[in-house]
Amino acid sequence: MNQDTANLTFTEEAVDHYAGQTNMVLTALQDGKAVGTIEYVVYHGIPSISMVTVRPEYRRRGIATQMLR
Repeated sequence: MNQDTANLTFTEEAVDHYAGQTNMVLTALQDGKAVGTIEYVVYHGIPSISMVTVRPEYRRRGIATQMLR
């Protein structure tokens, strides 16, 4: 973990459920501000990532890497 990712916190939320599938969003927060998200689906217990985003001004700091861990 580097200085840019040292104070990251994360929230995880189920946003939808249907037909054995749960849509999830993991949000990375820095100083209370959302700086990145991962949208993923859990289908019968198997996760599949559909989208990884980091705000442009926060890119190249290892935020997406921290979210994926």
